[in-house]
Amino acid sequence: MKNSFLILFLLTLFLFSCSKEKKNNSVNIKQTDSVSIYLSKINKGDISDDESLKLNNRSLDIISQTENTLLNRDNLYNIISNYYLLNKWDKYKLASKILLKNSLSANDTINLAKSYRSFGNYYYQMQILDSAFYFYTNS
Repeated sequence: MKNSFLILFLLTLFLFSCSKEKKNNSVNIKQTDSVSIYLSKINKGDISDDESLKLNNRSLDIISQTENTLLNRDNLYNIISNYYLLNKWDKYKLASKILLKNSLSANDTINLAKSYRSFGNYYYQMQILDSAFYFYTNS
């Protein structure tokens, strides 16, 4: 009798713990889908620069709060590229820092090189050429 209650208890505990994980994964998937939708709207080019900036900022906020996946790092690089086109250098640098941190923690050499190149672009635009050279060389 005690064994059946123990088994029932463990089975219930297992089922509830699994359902929480599914909720977290579905939230991450929905957030990633939102970022993809925002970025595709920006890439169509039929919206104003202000709207493009708002969507890009939302995308950056979402990616900053979700887990560090390859898709998120790739989307983050697209966000960085959009900031470049909009000449929003403070946001460009912030997004580049996030990409650098996430790429280092994931050992993602491709996106690490992209983040170094982004920093090189940033310092070139700011006319800090020795720093630009340093980051271009590291990329």
